Amino acid sequence: MATFPNVIPLLPPTATSWPANLLIAYNTLSDVYQHALQAWRQEDHDLLHLKYHLSLLQGNAMHLLEAIEVDPIGSTLVQWLTNTTELVGTLYITIMHYRDNICNRVDENVFIPQAVTEVHTGLCGQPKKVIDVNFLKEAMSSSQQITCMELACILGVHRNTLHCYMQHNNIE
Repeated sequence: MATFPNVIPLLPPTATSWPANLLIAYNTLSDVYQHALQAWRQEDHDLLHLKYHLSLLQGNAMHLLEAIEVDPIGSTLVQWLTNTTELVGTLYITIMHYRDNICNRVDENVFIPQAVTEVHTGLCGQPKKVIDVNFLKEAMSSSQQITCMELACILGVHRNTLHCYMQHNNIE
């Protein structure tokens, strides 16, 4: 996994202050870069979110860098432009590869365990809900920090049903 700095390179120091339009372009580049980096660093990547940030990197960031390059002031920023363009380009390529991997992913072999199964008893009324004991033990472990009320809501059972299963299986 590639590592990226949290910010784009700072503009080089100068005897006079940089023009306002360059500072605005720098701030925009910085925002686009930081938001794209934040989206890429998230654990749960959303395909639409990645596509959005790719379009910002390609549209806004690359166009701003091109505009700075052709501007007369761009000749004094050659090293900064090179470093920033390489950084933004590398982030773009990394996110693009990640997006392609998500699009080409095959989920056929992924097994999602069923925490609750319904058993039809043949009697009138609602079917009996059976909660997986191993799932219940893991969910109620102190490392998960989930309340009984939240877990009952997630499982789709009444809190009293959850408490009965916990008592029956000696789960604290």
